Amino acid sequence: MNKYHKLPRLFLKQSLGTGGIVEVSNNQNHYISNVLRMKIGNFLRVFNEQDGEFLSEIQSISKKTSSLLIKEQTRISEKRNGPTIAFSLIKKQRQDFLIEKCTEMGIKIFQPIITDHSEVRNLNQEKLTLQIIEATEQCERLTIPLVENLEKLDDFINKSMGPIYYGLERSKAAAITEALKETTENDIFLIGPEGGFSTREKELLSQSSKTIAVNLGPNILRAETAAIACTTAWLFKNMA
Repeated sequence: MNKYHKLPRLFLKQSLGTGGIVEVSNNQNHYISNVLRMKIGNFLRVFNEQDGEFLSEIQSISKKTSSLLIKEQTRISEKRNGPTIAFSLIKKQRQDFLIEKCTEMGIKIFQPIITDHSEVRNLNQEKLTLQIIEATEQCERLTIPLVENLEKLDDFINKSMGPIYYGLERSKAAAITEALKETTENDIFLIGPEGGFSTREKELLSQSSKTIAVNLGPNILRAETAAIACTTAWLFKNMA
């Protein structure tokens, strides 16, 4: 952890380099001036995936834009790594929790899907991306998880390379920690909807060569809890 770790962080799409000046506007300018209430001469950290993280100093603030002077690099860029979470759309509050916590845990890709029992079938991808960026800013990540286009479960399985690990409630399937003998960045965790997969989908999953049933414990988990359980298992297995 560097000496600037208590300073706020802001994700920028612009190129970053020591001595450069970047302009921020719209929501980001509002965040700097009205949420953080920062002033000229205050410092914050800015980052992107290509260039890494930098200390910056506010040079000017107006109602529409702020100007930042890039002072020094605090972290170099890093490779995007981690598994994919393929999740059935769920109610907003629970889905927000899933997105935030899985971003913190290091998910590389979010793949929203529609299943037979999905209660929610529409997705605002732009708003979802903003949620992911905010969670990334808060948790000290440098890489922003990707968001794939919404797909039907059948189509996702057909096009996926796998392996796809999916929870099979109260089954004799191997525990997820046992099934994950080796972790790779191609690992996918499939999270079903509230109410679980349909009979048709269970048959589809059991017959596919790309899917692996795993046991997530003796209790019935909510979708967001299952997502966190899978991500946690992958993270600690990868750290071993």
